Amino acid sequence: MPEQLWPLILVVLLAGLVASSVPFLVTFDPSRPEGLFVALVSELGGIRDLEASLRLVWEDQALPVEADFAWLRGEGAFRLEIKSPPELAGQIFTYQGGQLNHYLPKTERGPGVVVVDLEGLLSGELSGPLPGPRFDPHALITALRLGTLRATESKGDTIRLEVTGQFPGLGPLRRLALELAPPQGGPGLLLERLVSLTLYLNGAQERRLKIELAEVKIDQGLTLHQIRRFPQPYDWVLPGG
Repeated sequence: MPEQLWPLILVVLLAGLVASSVPFLVTFDPSRPEGLFVALVSELGGIRDLEASLRLVWEDQALPVEADFAWLRGEGAFRLEIKSPPELAGQIFTYQGGQLNHYLPKTERGPGVVVVDLEGLLSGELSGPLPGPRFDPHALITALRLGTLRATESKGDTIRLEVTGQFPGLGPLRRLALELAPPQGGPGLLLERLVSLTLYLNGAQERRLKIELAEVKIDQGLTLHQIRRFPQPYDWVLPGG
């Protein structure tokens, strides 16, 4: 997969998640793997904002991508600022309400922004490994109850939680592995303990995307202005479809 393309596919996945994640009641035993997973997802519906440093690795890519991620839940908005590799460094994706803004710091015309309407992509028109992702917590609970999704848990230096099966609305995703650090000095938020998540994607062959998290910050008062800002000045804005 071209290095210029897969960050955009990740952005489409994130857009599907933030556009549709809503709070819901946890009805599973929290001591069971299913309950732990549902509690983690439920936390996403209860926070106001989240910031983290990400390291993203496709299993067949030579270089990982490092980026800063920020999410403002109530606005359904996020920001992904790429730090490395050098050929992608400085690119920024911001998303809100179906619109993706892609900031390009280095072009022949100088820095600029491509504006893309993602509604078509999110409704399934994207030809790629993650077409039209829509995350519905209620459908996920139903899948766990019916057994079309199953969760298992193992403990070592970290707590490893694996969920396998049919993920409603998430296309070829067939397995999700999450690693959480053990609790330190009290229960705290599960999201603050999340170390990594790995997505196993079906296609012509199974592909694996690992997302490592560091410096996770919850409810720090993030604003929409901080999400949407780009370095100033930039020279041009181009509608991208």
